[in-house]
Amino acid sequence: MNFGDLSLTEVGLRAAAAQGWTEPTPIQCLAVPKAMEGFDILAGAPTGTGKSAAFLLPIIERLAMGEKPGPRVIIIEPTRELARQVCDLANSLLEGAGLFLEAATITGGESREIELTQDAAIIAATPGRLVEFLRRRFLNTDGVEILVIDEADRMFDLGMRDDVAFITRHCSYRFQTMLFSATIDSEAIDDFAEQVMNDPFEVRLGGAGGDSGRLPTTLRARAYFVSDPLRKGPLICELMRTAPGKSIVFVRTKERVPMVARMLRSAGFCPIGIQGDMAQSDRNSALRRFDEGQDVILVATDIAARGLDIKGVRYVFNYDMPQTVATYIHRAGRTARAGESGTAISLVESRELALLGKVERFTSTPVERREAKDLSQPFPAALPTPRRKEPPIHAASKRNAIYRERHERIPHKKVRLRDRKNKGRPDFEQKRLRREQRRKAAPDGQEA
Repeated sequence: MNFGDLSLTEVGLRAAAAQGWTEPTPIQCLAVPKAMEGFDILAGAPTGTGKSAAFLLPIIERLAMGEKPGPRVIIIEPTRELARQVCDLANSLLEGAGLFLEAATITGGESREIELTQDAAIIAATPGRLVEFLRRRFLNTDGVEILVIDEADRMFDLGMRDDVAFITRHCSYRFQTMLFSATIDSEAIDDFAEQVMNDPFEVRLGGAGGDSGRLPTTLRARAYFVSDPLRKGPLICELMRTAPGKSIVFVRTKERVPMVARMLRSAGFCPIGIQGDMAQSDRNSALRRFDEGQDVILVATDIAARGLDIKGVRYVFNYDMPQTVATYIHRAGRTARAGESGTAISLVESRELALLGKVERFTSTPVERREAKDLSQPFPAALPTPRRKEPPIHAASKRNAIYRERHERIPHKKVRLRDRKNKGRPDFEQKRLRREQRRKAAPDGQEA
């Protein structure tokens, strides 16, 4: 199938050809024709499957029908990097299609004065800054025709559901709503879609079911067992020396980003750190340097695990294992993209062995267990049995136990009611018998 089979007009075909796209991805084959017909779209697909183009191509076709003042399309993204990435792709498609329109961003970390002066048909925004603009009436959404909610599950996990609902209510005159997510099999997504969408066309691809996703077939997964967390530094440095290339090192918290970056820098590498509370200019500079470099290392939290399209990433290192299998899938999805090969390497501690087994079961991808001499240990033959934590003993429970122990030592005889109900009352039958005996024994004529 080619893009000509997706009901695209000459405008959409020019836009796709300008990007060098020749064959649509599965999500594009399913979503684009229905979106062109005006259906609301509820789509779930794993990362790296071309979801951005699946909603941008129908948007380009809609904008080509006629020019109107003000914003006509709003795209909501969970992070600033994703919003900027979608904005750049939209501008590239608009230019390739020959439309004299622009896309712009409204995100945190940028100058409000610059964002206020933008005159764009497409706005890619983060929920927080867009809600601020709507409440201050900096932005008029009466002319918005299409609302796109991208990475909806990620935004809901970050607590942005109320902001997204607020934006949805302000775009009340929209013609079409499209919701894209890595998973749509959740109660939160179902409830939200039922409230804001009109009989949507559902698209479900492999990996849209949360932890049931599959990793790319060109991805190789490896793991090293490290019983001592202090050995992680020497191990990852040795692995990077033997396998150089553009790499992303994922850590669990933002406090560990500068720590791991300093460790790599002292070993002779050139790491670049990125975390959520960095200034936007610093984040843009770090991502630009990493994208343009050849043998560069990016140290990041899970902020870089979703949606960022960075080409040429050969290795993904899990310095800290993620909390869930879904996060592991998104991290590993930064490499082996678009048919290229890639490797995901995990440094596993004892408490993370169970998660490694879950990854293999849910992704149906075996993880090769390796050992580095003097730097890692062999994997245990069996998972360690977790110690059962005894419940706390309250004061009342202690008193009851002492009472039971004290009274169990004293023999106890059960007294029945039938044995004591007539105790102390005269036995009239015995009295009659004794009176009869006295009467018989008495001489004649005398009363006993």
